[in-house]
Amino acid sequence: MATSGNTSWELTRDQLVTAAYKKLAYLAEGQTLSAEALADGVEAMNGVITLLETEGMPLWKRTTQVFA
Repeated sequence: MATSGNTSWELTRDQLVTAAYKKLAYLAEGQTLSAEALADGVEAMNGVITLLETEGMPLWKRTTQVFA
């Protein structure tokens, strides 16, 4: 079976934060975050991203390779 070799993983900011809350067992299935909880999650995520950037991690770097 042939595959294209392409991978697409694109979640929105809100989806990432909601998934994190679910992994922490803060949300049950079918529940949604309040605006305040979402804002707190976004603030925490931004803090982690900033920390990783200051450590030199290229978080948004994408590379493309072509094999002939």
